[in-house]
Amino acid sequence: MRGHGRGQPPPRVLLCWLVPTGKPQPKKPQPYTPRTGITRAAAFIATALVSVFIGAVFGPTVADYFAIGQPDLRYTYDQLPEDQRFRVLDQLIDTNGNAVYLASVRLRVKNVAVKQGHIDKAEFVPFSSQTLPKIDVQGIDKRALGWGETQTIEIRALFTVPVGPIGPPKERKTFEGEVKLFDNTGRQVGRYVDGLLARMRMKADFTWTIVPRDPPGGK
Repeated sequence: MRGHGRGQPPPRVLLCWLVPTGKPQPKKPQPYTPRTGITRAAAFIATALVSVFIGAVFGPTVADYFAIGQPDLRYTYDQLPEDQRFRVLDQLIDTNGNAVYLASVRLRVKNVAVKQGHIDKAEFVPFSSQTLPKIDVQGIDKRALGWGETQTIEIRALFTVPVGPIGPPKERKTFEGEVKLFDNTGRQVGRYVDGLLARMRMKADFTWTIVPRDPPGGK
């Protein structure tokens, strides 16, 4: 070889890569054996068990997630005292001698869901074997309750106590009943904010004065 002299360019080094040519050879399918079938069956069973476990663990959470699309109104524990929960606003004696009272019932309700809602319906049912007077709901506070909002809901109703044209000049009766509220989806409000069952008891005291009348047909 000639030596590298001054003024001559350095020698060049060529690098080559060997690239295989031709089509790739497909892998030959492995023959089916009983061991292969057992492996596939075990993998299928394991997948099924994992799916059942995930459904059992995360199923209620997913159900709760979709449930937040509906309002969830519940009673609070800081309800008003009984003397403020039920109040008589007005009273009169009708032509049949019945005592009629316009009363206000107030209950505290909280919405624990993201979807807002409101109280749409109220019912009064006996709390004991005692018969309640005739009750006609006149109005319900239907203000919307947002997420985490608490409101005092007022229900106004007419209570008609059958007395008759003849009776004592003054009488007092106490009725015990349960107030049932329903939200705008038709679902009953039946739990406290912590999930425990709730029954809203109402104690109504009615006192009326009657002017004695002559029985029909005169004296």
